[in-house]
Amino acid sequence: AINAGLSMAPVHRMKKTWEFPKISESYEEVAALVSPKGQYANYRKVLKDLKPPAIPFLGVYLTDLTFIELGNPDFLPDVHAINFEKRRKVHGVIKEIQSFQRTPYALMPLQGLRDF
Repeated sequence: AINAGLSMAPVHRMKKTWEFPKISESYEEVAALVSPKGQYANYRKVLKDLKPPAIPFLGVYLTDLTFIELGNPDFLPDVHAINFEKRRKVHGVIKEIQSFQRTPYALMPLQGLRDF
């Protein structure tokens, strides 16, 4: 979400802001992290090493599910049986998403924010 916001045209037009090395370096770091290059390899590595709780980027999982759906038949062609390997792959993706949903968040309410 951060990368998408920073990539928008109104933000990119802020030329003087992007002249600060710290800001442009931070943007490049975030962009490299969420790059789809290598099937989001950088993002997957960071996510694997991350201690929960976390909110994952669902686009990665939706891409995985799309490739599984399009790249694997529902039925095995020679024996006309259900392709359970495809179902296992889908299960693996959904299980990973659910692991983030099961992690409790110990958030403390901020009174100033609540009163706003």
